[in-house]
Amino acid sequence: MGRRRALLIVTACGGLAIAFALLLRHDNEPHYNGRSLSAWLRVYREWSKGQRGEPDFDEANHAIWAIGTNAIPFLLKWIQQEPPSWHRAAHTKLSGPSDNALAKLLVDGPGYDKAEAAMLAFGVLGTNAALAIPSLVALMNATNHPATADRATAALSGLGGPALPRLLATLAIRIKPFCRL
Repeated sequence: MGRRRALLIVTACGGLAIAFALLLRHDNEPHYNGRSLSAWLRVYREWSKGQRGEPDFDEANHAIWAIGTNAIPFLLKWIQQEPPSWHRAAHTKLSGPSDNALAKLLVDGPGYDKAEAAMLAFGVLGTNAALAIPSLVALMNATNHPATADRATAALSGLGGPALPRLLATLAIRIKPFCRL
């Protein structure tokens, strides 16, 4: 009976540890039709790279649209993912690893695809994501993270009319040093 009881206690503790780990890992991202936002973004990103067919794109596009503004906090978080400095150093040393998926993962880091997909998702949301404009402008002006600034600029361009004045104003400031009047 002692051995059986010990096994039961160990099993219960293991189950609790797994449940606790799953609760900590879950970041409450929005879902649509049983799939998380990040899962839909993966499908959409694969399509944008030419790896999937039209039905997958339509479904992912609709899912991102349906999740709507609930996606914005996650997209703003994910668009900021920057590779560590050693990744950037490896990128300059290695020429053309983009053909090899493993090399790309090692150089760009695991968050790169999610950051790129977040950038694309702002284009899907369009003017519905207008409340993200101030945050995207701040990210666009972040000079210490050039990849984030580039993605934020691209995301702003996908938001349409509401983002245009802020986008043009920021770009005018950036271009001014290069203009001779």
